[in-house]
Amino acid sequence: MRRRQAMFDSLIKRYPWCFSPVVYGILAMTIIMAGCRITGQMESQLNSVQIPESEAEQDCLAWKTVLLLSLNTLIAQGMREELFEQRRNNPDHPDYRDFTKPFPPMDVTEVLSVKKARQLMDVIIEKEGGKCHKELLMDSQCVFNHRRGGVREASFYGKISYVRLNRVLGLSLHRSRLSEFDDFLKRYASFTGYEAQKTPNGFAHKFYCGKKSSECTSDITYNIYGSLGICLLKKHQKLLKSRNIFDLSGYGYHPDSSGVSFVEESLKQFIDRSNQLSQ
Repeated sequence: MRRRQAMFDSLIKRYPWCFSPVVYGILAMTIIMAGCRITGQMESQLNSVQIPESEAEQDCLAWKTVLLLSLNTLIAQGMREELFEQRRNNPDHPDYRDFTKPFPPMDVTEVLSVKKARQLMDVIIEKEGGKCHKELLMDSQCVFNHRRGGVREASFYGKISYVRLNRVLGLSLHRSRLSEFDDFLKRYASFTGYEAQKTPNGFAHKFYCGKKSSECTSDITYNIYGSLGICLLKKHQKLLKSRNIFDLSGYGYHPDSSGVSFVEESLKQFIDRSNQLSQ
């Protein structure tokens, strides 16, 4: 103990200015200010969904959301259909002919990883002139001949995990911030509620959690009405396949029913209009 005190006294004698109250004060203020900056940055990130500030980037976030939710439904549906086919036709399958057994959760990352999902979006936006045109989201898009008669835009329903939504879209979203993200997307909604299902015009959506609190700790349930996602995927189908990103041909174009088909003229009109906007 005496030896340590002697060393400390020696340092004070050699470098008295280092131990002055002024220097101590400056050091303390520097540490406190640095700590405040770090704390402020962390609080800002925690208190924000990280929605971009510029309107162009916001439009692209809306595009990417629609693409992601459309893909999520298409892939999950395709995986269920494949599993059902195995149960029906493969005698070696453990659930052969057991059609009452519930399907297990579908892990869409087996088909489309976070990295490839981001790559898919970047390629599509690049081919659309580097812009996410609001008009394509807000106006009439591709429509389908419905087996019950009439035409409709696509509708997509499913569950997606917070983790996948955050990682693919680069958000900081959790349950308490779901309404903030939902309010952001409402700026792009031309119709809301049931009217969106009947009118082939515009984009509408809905995010919600289940009644049980545990149901929303990891997953979000969503409905979207609008064809932008499937129109863009169809338009760039060959390119996405050639780059080994995603092969749309293995998945139905409409998640609600296999008895529907594209109105080819509407797809052609969408492609023509998107080409004009991208030039």
